Amino acid sequence: MNIQKYLADGAHITLAVSIADLNEFAQCLIEEASNAAREAAEASTAPVRYLTADEVCKRLSVKRPTLWRWEKRDYLTPRRVGGRVLYLESDVERIVMKECV
Repeated sequence: MNIQKYLADGAHITLAVSIADLNEFAQCLIEEASNAAREAAEASTAPVRYLTADEVCKRLSVKRPTLWRWEKRDYLTPRRVGGRVLYLESDVERIVMKECV
């Protein structure tokens, strides 16, 4: 019996479930959780890349005053690293994806 199929279908039924079915369902849940944890770990080990203000302006086709306004509105917050103003590439990509939608 595939319990997950019934859950995905949104079926409103009553089931008589055997121990073997429960075990199979539990194993599927454990595998899904393990895969999700592995993907999260891989994403967190990805190198962090920073962009300069000029690179951000070019990528987003905006001028520096726009970056300043976005910082004040907490839309795109820069990091200050050793006296330099840098932007996380992932934050910039988030904005690019919003514009594409």
